[in-house]
Amino acid sequence: MFCWYVEIIYTDILQIKKLITIYLHCKREDIIDLPMEILRVHHDPDVVISRKSLKHFVESRILECNSKMLHEDMLVYVFFIIDSLEKIFTQYDVYDKQEENKYIYIKHYWHLKRSSVRVIAESVQGVLQIKTMHYQKYRKPNP
Repeated sequence: MFCWYVEIIYTDILQIKKLITIYLHCKREDIIDLPMEILRVHHDPDVVISRKSLKHFVESRILECNSKMLHEDMLVYVFFIIDSLEKIFTQYDVYDKQEENKYIYIKHYWHLKRSSVRVIAESVQGVLQIKTMHYQKYRKPNP
């Protein structure tokens, strides 16, 4: 019998970046260790991500920019979102509650000449679990 409850692993952004670097070299069909392990991303609010979701995030970004970017540029592209997570959840520009337990957070980075970052999270037992993260085109509003 498979148990959905997994203990949350207290981690830091550097450990998550190491996993991203590993996942960047994985093939889509590769099986990762401990896919249901939950990694803490931020403490207040309590935000986590599973290794499986993290791998999916990396795979999606590879597909999105593989032909356009060098490996080093892709790392910068992906790490920007990871480094921005705290700000996205605490200083978001757009917050939308989709369903009873599904939330969308958007942070605009047009002042840095970057796209907006959109994070979809689901509340599970009082903890926000990241389901997906991606860039989103944003047009600066006219004054």
